[in-house]
Amino acid sequence: MNGTHSEAPRGATQCPNPPPQPEDRTSYEGEASTGVSFTGAVRVETKGGTINAENNELAVKGASEATLIFTASTDRRGPDPDKLCREQLQRAARRSYRELLARHTSDFHAIAARVRLQLGPAKSDADNLPTDTRLKRFQQGADDQGLLALYFQYGRYLLQSSSRENSLAANLQGKWSEKLSPSWGSKYTININTEMNYWPAETCNLAETVGGLYNLIQNFSESGHRTAREMYGTGGLVAHHNTDGWGDTEPIDGVGSGIWPFGAAWLSLSLWDHYDFSRDEQYLREVSRRVDLILTGASTG
Repeated sequence: MNGTHSEAPRGATQCPNPPPQPEDRTSYEGEASTGVSFTGAVRVETKGGTINAENNELAVKGASEATLIFTASTDRRGPDPDKLCREQLQRAARRSYRELLARHTSDFHAIAARVRLQLGPAKSDADNLPTDTRLKRFQQGADDQGLLALYFQYGRYLLQSSSRENSLAANLQGKWSEKLSPSWGSKYTININTEMNYWPAETCNLAETVGGLYNLIQNFSESGHRTAREMYGTGGLVAHHNTDGWGDTEPIDGVGSGIWPFGAAWLSLSLWDHYDFSRDEQYLREVSRRVDLILTGASTG
């Protein structure tokens, strides 16, 4: 592999069974040595020239073209994020840059282009301005209705880019958080924030994004049944106001917000909303079969 990778322990959330920590893991000053381990890896494909990787530097010399393929992973999906990244890079490198771009564009456009919102004239001089310039003009009182329409599409972009059928749900800061220890652990506040993330899912024709939310509910179902049984002496499923990638359902933080046992019940409504908007009876039968315990537990817990 032509490239470099680095990984470091995170201190936000304790993994139930953390893997052994290799001695060469990078430690960031001020960060705890426990939590989620992650790897970022890059592979460089060139036309001509040479590639040299040493320590934390990557040098390409004399090449007429260089393509950088980047991937990242954590031990949330498996005990060895290094291995997973290498496998992802190998798969991606079998395709050309044009193939990768075409696959991405086709997949993204198929969803993003479903909705068109026009506010104000179809064309205006402001359309040719950079977005940051439009924002400054808008803050100073300029009339730019097209910017409002762009903002609407930006919200759709955020959800589409952070939640799909094979992903975790969209969390507090989103996958773009640059911090090792983001506010509130960048988890899931399921007494309003997570639900708000998915308000555009059905109304804005982004039905595929609900798959991430379904994965979140499925992820905490086992823990939620235990919480219902051990904390409340009942059957069903209970999740309080906060959960994470490992399905935590116990109360956290203060009494006022922590003792709120309706997180699972509220989230389960999104599964019904998906049917309500699509009227897809096959989906309804499939979800009923796969998450019968989740739905029954949420409604009776």
